[in-house]
Amino acid sequence: MKNLVVSTALNYGVDHIKNFILSFRKYNQEDDIVLIYKKEDLPRIDTFLHEHEVMTTDFPYSNVPIHVVASRFFRYHDIVATLKGYKHILLADIRDVVFQANPFENLPDEDCIYAFMEDAGVPIHIEPHHIKMIDRMYGPGSVEKFTDKNIICSGTILGTANVLNEWLQVFNERLLALQKVNPSVCYEMLLDQVIANYVFYFDEIGKKATLKSNGDIVGTIGHCITHPNHIDKLELKDGVFYLNDKVPAIIHQYDRSPEFFRQISELYNVN
Repeated sequence: MKNLVVSTALNYGVDHIKNFILSFRKYNQEDDIVLIYKKEDLPRIDTFLHEHEVMTTDFPYSNVPIHVVASRFFRYHDIVATLKGYKHILLADIRDVVFQANPFENLPDEDCIYAFMEDAGVPIHIEPHHIKMIDRMYGPGSVEKFTDKNIICSGTILGTANVLNEWLQVFNERLLALQKVNPSVCYEMLLDQVIANYVFYFDEIGKKATLKSNGDIVGTIGHCITHPNHIDKLELKDGVFYLNDKVPAIIHQYDRSPEFFRQISELYNVN
């Protein structure tokens, strides 16, 4: 069976997606990519997508009163539930993700879902943006529930189709429930992150998840670049990111460093 990568690229041009697409195709020419994109904007990127065998699907949730960082998960659920014949599916951000290997290599045959943690030196209860968002979503003091829990990144989630489908259903149920009781918070950027962490840590489906430490398949390096409490060791040598002396298949949030972004963009130059 094939594997599938799904990402959202609304309002993006080739410059925003090329590092993702070209790096994936460097290591994997067999599996499929589906990009969520507005049909009316396709002329901006359709030649590039055709050259690299990327499929597209429309985004019918533009008018939903929820920020796209979270409403995209409605479309993810549609895709995972209806596209058949895929073993493992990766849901990933696109603008700040680059591949350093095939992410589907050496995955187990059994059903699974992986949650990828960020730098363990910056747990949820000390990160100010997460504290503020959790209090806005669930009430003052709610962050105590997350004490000593590492941040799980909502921008990279990998699993088998059936388990991922179940996880997305729970995520979207929580999102819709929140929208009914606290609609104003549903326009915030961290909405998807907080709900994803809640589902992984506290909902029943979360018990099926394998928590991966930072750098195990995915290296989420934003806090390695920006936060004084980070503990992960990060290096970029000859266009390759090393996280704790390992080479993760996926690097996320590299654009937090203008220099990292410049080097990777030059590596995957299309001009």
